[in-house]
Amino acid sequence: IQVSEDDGGSWRRAADLPGVPERSFIIFVGASEHDADTVYAIADSHKQGDFNPYLFVSSDRGQSWQSLRGDLPDGTILWAIQQDHVEPNLLFLAAEYGLYASLNGGENWHKLAGVPTMAFRDLKIHQRDNDLVGASFGRGFYVFDDYSPLR
Repeated sequence: IQVSEDDGGSWRRAADLPGVPERSFIIFVGASEHDADTVYAIADSHKQGDFNPYLFVSSDRGQSWQSLRGDLPDGTILWAIQQDHVEPNLLFLAAEYGLYASLNGGENWHKLAGVPTMAFRDLKIHQRDNDLVGASFGRGFYVFDDYSPLR
């Protein structure tokens, strides 16, 4: 992961993600909705036979990383994370076999019921309507209409 703090004029290498095997893919990097210093990252190593979830947050622009795996089960391949635009501790994950939510900043994760067990590759939040939109792998997209009660 590379970081620029001057609109791409110069770049520096972020710290390595702790515990991530060599030759893993960085699947996702995204900024916090609430803090300019905070960034989320997801790594994937399933092509090397490692199906563990590698989910991290940095509160210092990538100089150090902390795991957000929490209680995610082994074998949970992750693709994307989204932070709620109102409640900073409300996080959503797109995973190979469904969607997950955390109400406490990633300490605990809950698989969302009523969602097909399939690969969700991306997530976006429609802020005006508080909808969570999940894009699946080859099967369209799904809308979790007005998730604001989770706040």
